Amino acid sequence: MIIHLIFDPSTINAPNGFTGQIQTAANLMQQAFVDNITINIRVGWGEINDQAILPFNGSLSYALGGPSYGAYLSYQNLRNALTSVNEPRSADDSAAIASLPNSNSVFPNSANTFYLASAQEKALGLISGTASAVDGAIGFGTGWTSNWIGGALHEITHAMGRTTAYYEGGTPTIMDLYRYDAAGHYQWNGGSTAFFSTDGGHTPLAYFGTNSDYGDLANSFTPSDPFDESVTSNSLTAVDLTIMDVLGFDRAGTSPPPTDDYRNSLTDLSHPFGTVAVNGSSTGTLEVAGDRDWFSVQLVAGTTYTIRLLGAASGNGTLTDPYLRLHDNAGTLLAQNDDSGGTLESQLSFTPATTGTYYLDVGAYNDGLTGTYRVSVAAPNHAPVLTVASANVAATAGQSFSAASLFSATDADGNLQGYYLYDANSAANSGHFVVNGSVVPSEYVYWISAAQLAQTSFVAGAGGTSDELRVIAYDGQTYSNNSIFTYLHVNVAASPAGPAAGGAPTTGNDNFVFASGLGQKTGVDFSQGFADNHLLHTDLSADHFKQIFGAGVVASIDATLDVGAHREAAVDLLALFGLHATDHTTGHI
Repeated sequence: MIIHLIFDPSTINAPNGFTGQIQTAANLMQQAFVDNITINIRVGWGEINDQAILPFNGSLSYALGGPSYGAYLSYQNLRNALTSVNEPRSADDSAAIASLPNSNSVFPNSANTFYLASAQEKALGLISGTASAVDGAIGFGTGWTSNWIGGALHEITHAMGRTTAYYEGGTPTIMDLYRYDAAGHYQWNGGSTAFFSTDGGHTPLAYFGTNSDYGDLANSFTPSDPFDESVTSNSLTAVDLTIMDVLGFDRAGTSPPPTDDYRNSLTDLSHPFGTVAVNGSSTGTLEVAGDRDWFSVQLVAGTTYTIRLLGAASGNGTLTDPYLRLHDNAGTLLAQNDDSGGTLESQLSFTPATTGTYYLDVGAYNDGLTGTYRVSVAAPNHAPVLTVASANVAATAGQSFSAASLFSATDADGNLQGYYLYDANSAANSGHFVVNGSVVPSEYVYWISAAQLAQTSFVAGAGGTSDELRVIAYDGQTYSNNSIFTYLHVNVAASPAGPAAGGAPTTGNDNFVFASGLGQKTGVDFSQGFADNHLLHTDLSADHFKQIFGAGVVASIDATLDVGAHREAAVDLLALFGLHATDHTTGHI
């Protein structure tokens, strides 16, 4: 903190040592408080702000001081500024913040406008800490001829905001937030007995004066204090440090503020909103007393949601007494809950009238606690509905189907996550799923996301095979069809059988010779006298060929097979294995 003293020309006429002692008082304040701000204060002798100091009760042995400008804030905005997690915290700060009420309704006349001196605005980050305008002024009457340090401490702190004007028809100040006459009861009547307390009025730390300035302290309770109505000391006391600390300034030795995780209000632009998904949860931390965390959530009109804030009681964190509030997208409070279900944890049931963004405001009871928590939003979940195009799908050998043409799912909540697939046929020549180019093993439960459905297909098997496919959809909570797989079958027509090895063809001139070696022409004995023999070049081994057409049909890889009218089926069957067939006689199939 820098206190920049601006000595008026009048101080040329002050006694020797006057300006030095005023500077000493400023140095004491700079050593006691460490805010990164500059406070500009004018100093006058026999005048203040160019206005002459006139005799009071016939005496000029007094001084004046106060702020030059400031701002008026609603209680909620003032409270937000004081409880900002960006503000370094001493133990006194934390206690004082914990004592602040949630609303202005408990104040005298439900006061909702408070005055902040510009020095306090700087300390709380509401205006630039280096603004050059004069923040306050002090002046000494010409009858005060010595011992100016205590008087300067008294008046400089008035210029910094240690004041109140409520009793003179003005507005209350931060000082009045800690002015009580009993536990939980504010006393703002000028001249009435009142004390300074940072724990809600349970412990008096000092009594306020009743004779002159109601922002000063009573000599009878705190003798030898520069903040007393009658100044008799040149040193700041522990009570003085506490007063200035809770008025918004940062005492030397105060730890820097912890890093906040989420916004503490709708208007906090220094931190991000947290987010919570419906039927999901998020975690966070209230780092200091008075912290709030705001989460955005998207809600649908007409749906009833259960919103829970959990902490220590359920093992979901360390926060012992959570407090949950719900706001609309303009920040208007819609609902709130402290304790629910016989526990200290919070729960709300809410049915929005409009679809849109809402905010969960996570806090603690009386904003007096710290700790970790979990916040969740739940809505009734609808199971996904799975539909198959047909329970029995006719296919040709090797035919490829997009998965989306075989089955699909819908979800009323819009939260479909994906599908589990299963192919029950493990035969080597059976069909298989293909996901993004990779073959899925049979008899294996395989997960695909909803987005992967477009990259998934099923390739039918060889002739005569039938694949039993099982599919179930999942939305993260429930499965389709009462958690039972839905069945469908892909059936491939059987391939016709050929003649036995060495046997004569049965249908005229449709003779095919399958020879090993793709594209290789293999010699064939045409001595059987058929006018139209066909040589199919494949890369099938003899054993593999026998697996497809049967051992009784093919005795060697150079065997002749009569496919008769089923030439197309033979070619399709070869294609299933990625093979190419060529008619040796005509050059095509």
